[in-house]
Amino acid sequence: MRSTLTTALVYALGSNQDRAGIRVAEQQQQQQEQQEQQQLDGGLQLLDQIDLRQLAALASSSSSLGNSTDNGNESKYDDVRLAAFWIAGAFAIVATILSLHSVYKHMTNYRRPDLQRRIVRILLMVPIYAIDSWFSLRFSSASIYLNTLRDVYEAYVLYQFFLLLASFLHGEQELVRILGSKPPLNHPWPMKYCLPPMLVSHPQFFTRLKQALLQFVIIKPLLALISIALEPFGLLDEGHWVMNRGYPYICFFDNLSITIAFYALVVFYSALGEELKPFKPFFKFLCVKLVIFFSFWQSVAISGLVAISVIHDFGQYTAENVATGAQDFLICIEMLGAAILHAYAFPYKEYESMMNTSRLPFKYTFFDIFTISDVVDDTSDAFNIRRGRNYGKLSANGEPLPFDDVEDNSDTESDFAHAKNAAPLDANDAL
Repeated sequence: MRSTLTTALVYALGSNQDRAGIRVAEQQQQQQEQQEQQQLDGGLQLLDQIDLRQLAALASSSSSLGNSTDNGNESKYDDVRLAAFWIAGAFAIVATILSLHSVYKHMTNYRRPDLQRRIVRILLMVPIYAIDSWFSLRFSSASIYLNTLRDVYEAYVLYQFFLLLASFLHGEQELVRILGSKPPLNHPWPMKYCLPPMLVSHPQFFTRLKQALLQFVIIKPLLALISIALEPFGLLDEGHWVMNRGYPYICFFDNLSITIAFYALVVFYSALGEELKPFKPFFKFLCVKLVIFFSFWQSVAISGLVAISVIHDFGQYTAENVATGAQDFLICIEMLGAAILHAYAFPYKEYESMMNTSRLPFKYTFFDIFTISDVVDDTSDAFNIRRGRNYGKLSANGEPLPFDDVEDNSDTESDFAHAKNAAPLDANDAL
């Protein structure tokens, strides 16, 4: 209003020249307002011509394009996982067939229960590892529970191998007698530089070795159960070396336990290497060690790759999922090689040729192999839960006294009358 009054005052008091300038300005302003009104009318006409259904279809197509891109990425990740599953499955199935063939042949030629019982239990490690890892690839959310079985059997196999070596030398009492005549033994390198020689002739030496193996049989399942208990609360955090999570501590104690167990096996072989030489134990030990020890350090290495972000998230799968899947996939592949090595390390043909010895019926063979009573008895004996009065004692002439009321588990074939007639295995026939 103020500008209008100003214009009117200028128009009234000003010269003709001023009045002409004002008229020109008013005309320009009117033209500008007309142009703006025309543009507004044109825009409204354009909107009237566009179908609202077309706008909805355009918006829907844009949304579908984004969803199809996401679905395409997810499909790519699923395709990779599916390919890995079937490749691992092919290796796992072949490895299982090879191992079960060896198991069947041992069971149908079951003439040395004291040896073949241990051998079959070791051979079953390959099918258990392969099938367990294959299922873990498919059911990744349940892998921690499936892998518990694998971890428990790992410890069981290591102890069975130790008992197999003891059975080659005709049992515990014979071993105590052999060790009683041996001089002190240096620890393996590098421990020999910091520990005094071992008195292998001591009656408790063999018991200490058993304890070193059995602690792994006890600790390994215990750590697996602790892992299962921590996982639902997010306190395990597998693959991450974080001090406020359980994984670093479980890994440490697992490594410590398995190192002690393997050290005991090395000491046992060092003390009785000459006596065991005819049975070629080194190749057998290598087969067992490659599966157990290598798989453990392989998992540690994969966890380290997660920690330094070499292994990372893959689509909808977290780095932990990828690491677990990689470990399971590699184990499936490796079990085929392990099955082939086991077939050469633990052949059945030598027992097939023992036609002069009786063969245990198949149904008794099955129960003899799959019972764990011998392990329970060994554990109670080794940790002084139950022992005979003369356990670990020597007579006046240096001979070990009978174990009295303790069952000699190295001769557990006495459970079956048929096995009592089995002839002792000659060293040249062993392997």
